[in-house]
Amino acid sequence: MIPSRRSPAAIAVALLCLFAAGAAASEALDSLVAAERAFAARSAEKGVRDAFLAYLAGDGVIFRPLPTSGRKAWESRGPVAATLAWEPVYAEVSAAGDLGYTTGPWELRPDDPQRPAGYGHFVSVWQRQADGAWRVAVDIGITHAQPMRGLGNVDFVPGPVHAAAKAPAEPPDLVALDLAWAQDAREKGSAAAFMRVAAPDVRFYRDHVAPVLGLRGAREMMRAVPGTTIWDPDAQKVARSGDLGCTYGILERRGAAGTAPDSSVYLHVWRRTPDGRWKVALALENPLPKGTDR
Repeated sequence: MIPSRRSPAAIAVALLCLFAAGAAASEALDSLVAAERAFAARSAEKGVRDAFLAYLAGDGVIFRPLPTSGRKAWESRGPVAATLAWEPVYAEVSAAGDLGYTTGPWELRPDDPQRPAGYGHFVSVWQRQADGAWRVAVDIGITHAQPMRGLGNVDFVPGPVHAAAKAPAEPPDLVALDLAWAQDAREKGSAAAFMRVAAPDVRFYRDHVAPVLGLRGAREMMRAVPGTTIWDPDAQKVARSGDLGCTYGILERRGAAGTAPDSSVYLHVWRRTPDGRWKVALALENPLPKGTDR
């Protein structure tokens, strides 16, 4: 069999296509990070309420403590007597450039100097609107102790570039992935099930604990809380390119027989790998107050 040869023109066209795809991915990521920074700047200049109402999508979701309409929640609140500041340290965007997420540290500085400051990390899932603007589709965060490196002293790291691919005929069913994960946790244990779905660079966030990056730290976080974790998803957001999305809902951590389960809200960011498998790039959980009525 004679090996096929590609003409110089064909090679040039292929290289141009790759360059164009890379440039588009870079533009999408840069514009997403710029939107996050503009969101934070508006919070500092105009206040938290004004910033959220300006940058939340019409159907944007926040957690109070259960998932709820972000716009309705902020419209019903008055001005916040504190300054909420934050900055992204990581961002990732889909191949279609229509969905991405950002995460990083936040600080809450009360106007009253006698009140202590608050610290934590946020996760915002963004969707591009029809006019090309990025707006927040899901926003959630955790609290933790004051970090050694705070705002203005952190490094930004871009996420992996998602290669352009043909859009799937049907959106991926990420809810089914959560349910399959829950079944695996019942059968094999929560930590073992987590390791099978987690990406090598997974970020694990749990309220009152500093975030961890990577499989080893995430595994220890899962092992630190006994019991079987069961995820019950409420909804999903998925990129048109079918390579990035998120799920959120309620998880229950079931301990010994006869004990009441602990409940939390959760967010999972799912990423499709080049070989077609889905992996969790970020997992966040926030405990619900006892007696919360779902």
